[in-house]
Amino acid sequence: MRKAELLRRIQDLGGIASPERAELVLRAVLDALKAEMTPAQVKEMAGYVPEELREDWASEMGHPAGILEKEEMMFEPAVKR
Repeated sequence: MRKAELLRRIQDLGGIASPERAELVLRAVLDALKAEMTPAQVKEMAGYVPEELREDWASEMGHPAGILEKEEMMFEPAVKR
């Protein structure tokens, strides 16, 4: 399955209006799955992920904690000096 087809299916099944929103959903689901997998499971699953997403899929190797920390930092109040 290609990425575009997967995004269309997400749109159809989820009632999502735009491909951009469907991609946000897709990436959130993939990140949630990776967070619960071991690196070996992530490697195994790579064969089932659309080719266009494989590099992103393998980049965090099942541990997207670094990404979450960066997002959390965006919401911390600015330090006054």
